[in-house]
Amino acid sequence: MSGEDRIHEQAAAWEIWRHEATDPCTKLPGETGDAADLLKVLLAEATTLLEKDASALLALRSGLTASSEPVSQLLEGLSAMGLDGLIMDERTAAQLPPPYRAERIGFLPGILSEPFCAHRLEVRKAVPQEVEAPARAVLWEKLQQRVDAQGDAFLRVSISGSAGAGKSHLIGALAAWLASRGMEVARVSCLPTDVPGTFAAWRALLGQWGGDDLTAAIAATGAALTLDETLVKNLVRFLSEPVHAETDDSGLSPLQYKDILPEFIAGVLARLVAGRPCAGIIDDIQWMDEGSHGVTEALEHAGVPMLLVLGRRGQPVPEDIVLGPMSVEEHRKLLAELSGHAEITDALNDEIHRVSGGLPLISREVYSVLSQRRRLIAMGGTLDLAPAPASAESAHETPLTGRFRDLSPRLRSLLGACAIWREPFTKEQAETTAKACSPGIEFETCWSSPLLGEFIVATPALPGRFSFYHDLLREAALSLMPDRDRAAGHGAALEWMMERPLRDLSPAEAAFHARESGRDDVAVELFDRAARAALGRFALREAREAARAALDLDRVSEHTGDPVAIAQRARRYQIEGEAAFHWGMVEDAVGLLEKALVLYRVSPEKGVFPIKGAMLLRHLWLFATGKPWADATVSPVREGAARTALMLAEIAYFQNDQKRSADCCVTALDLASKNGESAMLASLCAAIACPMSGKRPRWLAERYRNIARRMIARVGDRTEQTYIEHVGCLVDLDKTRWPEAAERAAGNVAYWKSHGHGRRVEEAATHAFFVDYFRGDLGRAAEWSGVLQESAFKRTDRQSRTWAAMMGSLHALATLGTKEAEAHCRKVPVHGGDAITQSSIHVMRAMCAWRSGNPWQAMDCLRDAEDLAGQHPPVSSTQFLLADAAVLLGEMRSWGPPELEADPMFGGLVERFMKRATAFSKSFSLGGAILHCARGLHAPGGGKEFIAAENAAQRLGADFLKARARCYHALKSPASAQLQDGLTLLEKCGATAEAAFFQQLASRHDRLP
Repeated sequence: MSGEDRIHEQAAAWEIWRHEATDPCTKLPGETGDAADLLKVLLAEATTLLEKDASALLALRSGLTASSEPVSQLLEGLSAMGLDGLIMDERTAAQLPPPYRAERIGFLPGILSEPFCAHRLEVRKAVPQEVEAPARAVLWEKLQQRVDAQGDAFLRVSISGSAGAGKSHLIGALAAWLASRGMEVARVSCLPTDVPGTFAAWRALLGQWGGDDLTAAIAATGAALTLDETLVKNLVRFLSEPVHAETDDSGLSPLQYKDILPEFIAGVLARLVAGRPCAGIIDDIQWMDEGSHGVTEALEHAGVPMLLVLGRRGQPVPEDIVLGPMSVEEHRKLLAELSGHAEITDALNDEIHRVSGGLPLISREVYSVLSQRRRLIAMGGTLDLAPAPASAESAHETPLTGRFRDLSPRLRSLLGACAIWREPFTKEQAETTAKACSPGIEFETCWSSPLLGEFIVATPALPGRFSFYHDLLREAALSLMPDRDRAAGHGAALEWMMERPLRDLSPAEAAFHARESGRDDVAVELFDRAARAALGRFALREAREAARAALDLDRVSEHTGDPVAIAQRARRYQIEGEAAFHWGMVEDAVGLLEKALVLYRVSPEKGVFPIKGAMLLRHLWLFATGKPWADATVSPVREGAARTALMLAEIAYFQNDQKRSADCCVTALDLASKNGESAMLASLCAAIACPMSGKRPRWLAERYRNIARRMIARVGDRTEQTYIEHVGCLVDLDKTRWPEAAERAAGNVAYWKSHGHGRRVEEAATHAFFVDYFRGDLGRAAEWSGVLQESAFKRTDRQSRTWAAMMGSLHALATLGTKEAEAHCRKVPVHGGDAITQSSIHVMRAMCAWRSGNPWQAMDCLRDAEDLAGQHPPVSSTQFLLADAAVLLGEMRSWGPPELEADPMFGGLVERFMKRATAFSKSFSLGGAILHCARGLHAPGGGKEFIAAENAAQRLGADFLKARARCYHALKSPASAQLQDGLTLLEKCGATAEAAFFQQLASRHDRLP
């Protein structure tokens, strides 16, 4: 569509209506083929009508935002003529660009055949006016002070409170205040049933700020990050086009939803708001998905110069502005705002405050009830409470339900039918449920009632859709419905949804209606579909809740021998377990995944993974031929079981339970081998890493990788090929094929980075870092450390940040010094990541403390490291610090205070970490150099050990370890070695701070033997 065609279509969508006191609502004429001429016609008609009758009202309606080009032209034209009188619904009024203002004038029936609260445009008041402070004066002042202190940095302001506490009202006042200060304000709300919920709020904000420039901004951000062209196209589709509920046409993988989208959305926002004073408001973030919370963290880390206001219902978090019940004086001001009276008597104020508990929403409803029941007396500018009639209302009636009981039965039935819908609904949806709940209802008559507009409002940014202005009102309307009518309404809602095209169906919402209408069998199927779709886009909370709902409703598979039903139940446990694992609930995940394997009939009971003879035969066939079992047939049941076993293997691997990890790997590989060639690749990746634990023969890893390479050549999957090489870097590190490992790791970093897989980037960069660190190219290692920092600290994963901090600290300690290394350690909390990762950074903290002259603090850090590591041995070369702690203790024994060695805790730590160093040397070749250095430092005369360490490092090409061994040898046996040789080699490696440390040790003559 050309630009001119688009302008004409937008302008033609606008209509101006006349609504005079004596005439019915009619549309003004205006048909022309030219967009600019159409606006002229509309303005001319408006001028004629308003000059004829200054009290006439003009109604404006459109599916566009009020800041779009045709609207801006219309507003400018009205302003130039100095004409007021244009009315609009609250959706349009809320989006008016500064300096235009709109005044709320109340509910008008009949206009546009829809109920809405009208706002009158005030174009003569073009000069921004001071926004009237809401009733909560103290909180309002605190909010303004916090915003005023923003400057040019990113600022997040969170407002929380219980339902009905006035959070949205305060946020609305803030939005008006920000707009009056010239800020560009975009406001959205999260829904409990966003379809789909993943990043829904941020996609809406991008649409409001980006407009027609959004696609270009997304593409430019992708180009700046050197992302793959196909990935950029998928990101454009996901972020700028409508996303459908079940059909995932975004092209993004689950890992890409997790790894790239938070950082990428933050980058697009930074590009859009550059040079623009912008404020984003997101209300009801208690419904926000996990990925959207990650965007907030990414914006904060990137320091995007914008204001972000978040509204949360429920339990507050630190730094929230918390809305509690209103004080009596604040409540008096609220009543003055509601009534328009300057004075409110104590009797009226105290009575409503008592009934509402100081919650503004309830106070508003109580005020309306009292007004309708003629309990209010106006005397001049004062409003008072009239005596209660003899037949007082029921003591069990709540203010909200009392508000509905004052309505006619048919209007109450219509509101109850509308309350069936949890999401914004159309007029058609309201009619569908209304006729199901009350077959004889006169829908059109009820729908045009002016009273309806006091409960239902037009939904901002969703043309043609309506919702209750607060969830508490919706719940109150629903609670008054008889059970039979409520079930009929949910049944009608389900039928209406099932008639929609598949791409428009929300399986989670349809499942909710099926369950509430008593159709459990349909609900189970729909919840199952919802869980699968949610997990596919990494909506973890939604996936887990849907899977749990399906399990709770499924009563058949628990008591039947039907293999299909049992496998379906196993799949639901698997989905819930995967979601729990990625959500950080590891123990829950293990229990759920074990239940799934029992139902899949892979394990006889939870936690048992037997290795049977038939499995070993199939493995022998695999090793001999490099191909899966000949009679392999694809089965979704085996695929699910293999995936479950693989995830348990991964969990056990990171928990350092090598035997269990190996058993799960064998189980997963066997299941995958019976399921076809392409299904095996993921299991092979885990199998490659499994022997690296030191509990299995080391040649298995090499054999697995070679088999996987041949499979990939036949399957032709580039992603799987990269992943095989990525995991296989561990084999190269173990065999000290460092040039090959460095080349593969560099290629893997480039591939994963271009495809948006942040965690994979960090793992590959870690492999590359250690190659260059060990072989003494610390300048190159600094580049990989930078990649780790850039990736991990833009993301929200605590374990990734901990790992990046450890690599940065390790490099800084050798090249820059102790202060720089400590700065990296301070970037992460004391507790974070898995046990081995966290224990490793405690070793780093110990090294920094020792080199800063605090040996006792170093002891405390090593004790914490040992407590965390427990009985878990280090499982890969990337965790060599747990072995290297034995070397640190040797330094402390040789050059620390004499009383240190007499401490019983010191001896215990030496014994335990020496065992770790010994075990590590058996698992990894480079461990030999570390173990020999440790023995030399702890022994009275360690010359031979240092020579052995130097020779081991020489064979490996580990120049950095060789230089350290040479320096230790010179310090401990000055007669047989020259310190300068070791220092020269350290300088060649770029380890200037390490060389300075050894020179410092050489100056401590009192501790030399």
